[in-house]
Amino acid sequence: MSRRRLRIPRITVDLSALRASRELRWLVLGNFVSGLGTQAALVALPYQVYVQTRSALLTGLLGAAELVPLIAMALLGGALADRMDRRRLLMLDQIGLVAVPIALFAAALAGSPPLGLLYVLGGLLAGFGALQNVARSAIVPNLVSREQMPAALAVNFGIYQLTMVVGPGLGGLLIAAAGVQGAYAVDAASCLAMVVALGQLSPQLPEGMSERPAIGRSIAEGLAFVRRSPALLGSFAIDLAAMTFGMPRALFPVLAVSVYGAGASGTGLLFASVSAGAAAAALTTRWLATSAAWASLRSSPSTSGAWRSPAPESSTRCGPPPRCSPSRERPTASAPSVARSSTRPSRPTPFAVGCPRCSRSSSRAARGWAMSRRGPSPRSRARASRSSRAAWRACCRRSSSRPRSRRSRATTRRRRWRAAPPNRSRADG
Repeated sequence: MSRRRLRIPRITVDLSALRASRELRWLVLGNFVSGLGTQAALVALPYQVYVQTRSALLTGLLGAAELVPLIAMALLGGALADRMDRRRLLMLDQIGLVAVPIALFAAALAGSPPLGLLYVLGGLLAGFGALQNVARSAIVPNLVSREQMPAALAVNFGIYQLTMVVGPGLGGLLIAAAGVQGAYAVDAASCLAMVVALGQLSPQLPEGMSERPAIGRSIAEGLAFVRRSPALLGSFAIDLAAMTFGMPRALFPVLAVSVYGAGASGTGLLFASVSAGAAAAALTTRWLATSAAWASLRSSPSTSGAWRSPAPESSTRCGPPPRCSPSRERPTASAPSVARSSTRPSRPTPFAVGCPRCSRSSSRAARGWAMSRRGPSPRSRARASRSSRAAWRACCRRSSSRPRSRRSRATTRRRRWRAAPPNRSRADG
């Protein structure tokens, strides 16, 4: 008796885009290494503010100081990415991402820097990071084909979320071992990885550079489009409210030091836990491609109608096949189109499904197969699925060469007699 093997669908992220594009591999590698240093610095800065001031209010204001540069540089980066070489834009952005951690490193070595200086440097660090994210995301479509775009975007987003998990954890351990100045030094050094990766890329010029309007006008048109689109405006408002009031990342040092007594390592773990779920979801997205393929197959006009499999002209039957299943069948020919009135609602075309091994046509299997997918309740769908499988097993049992009982032989003769044409006499049976 043959056993069915349980096929576990692949859920890991699709790496075909990385295997196909050498430049994408360099970009992802440089982004991963530089992202580790950036996340370590983003943990060190609020931790330094709280240790120096012991004030939850002043620590929370660091997030407000980073908000305005973050939004402004993201809008400016999108406009610049449409007008100049994106690889060059990332190169220029690395200058700021190196200069700000060096300034923070020098301020930490000097002792207790002014609080205003930490706010300004924190805003600049967030702004340059937003510009890098925009320019890097704009490069990805130039490195892969249209068919590999979903896989490339999934890998890019998954690696970014992975850096937001690994980077803060390593940053907390680094702060506990070498202080905040050690995290700033690592952040400045990690930008060299992105510089090396960008050196392996070809120039990434946008399309239609001469047809772009002014930068200010382009940003205004983009904001006007968002304002006219209720779906985009609602999603942005919900995300902004959730990240502002439901995710106070700047207050994680307050919780780790004052409430839990975990110090710098606990602060890093709190920052890392925020993106753990997003990283796991982004790195297990291959099943989405399978679900989308099945959805498009079922909604396609060529497959939503009738599936027919013509019966063979000869009486020859195949040998003992494995257990047939409607899932193995393939659409062979479309059913004839049925004229429908424009005033009446369309009804599904009746169809019959053929056995994939012996090409028999079974209306019982077809009805069960259809009801197993369109039944009104789970119980009715399960009952129809069992009926369909029973019809297929009966079909294969008729074509099997193993000995059968007297009752099954009589049933076979009776079925053949019923299927005979009307002008056939009983003596011919």
